[in-house]
Amino acid sequence: MDGVDLVNGVGERSSKEPSPGASPSSGRKTKTSQSSTLPSRNQDSSPSQLEGHLHRKHEWEGHNKKASNRSWHHVYCVITNQEVAFYKDGKAAAAGVPYHGELPVGLKDATCDVASEYKKKKHVFKLR
Repeated sequence: MDGVDLVNGVGERSSKEPSPGASPSSGRKTKTSQSSTLPSRNQDSSPSQLEGHLHRKHEWEGHNKKASNRSWHHVYCVITNQEVAFYKDGKAAAAGVPYHGELPVGLKDATCDVASEYKKKKHVFKLR
């Protein structure tokens, strides 16, 4: 994925995924950038899915081109099979109607960074 999306919100977890406990560093603020990649899945593991509402902000259209519309959008997000897909709401997700006709974004080589420098909203991360 060439662009960067800022994402704010907490998705609902499916019954297949346990709810995580509070992070030991959740009360601390750090200036260092936190980066991670999605873990690889074993071939024999059962498929799981995360889905829920969140806010997203598309910042970049290309390597050096900022997006023309960088406002926040409330979307329904579904993560499954190393892809993230966006929908208007849960009903559109069930019908398979993507938000503005967008294709799902592959997460195989994606990185996720905590956007600690972004102060206008809480719980923001960058997906590259």
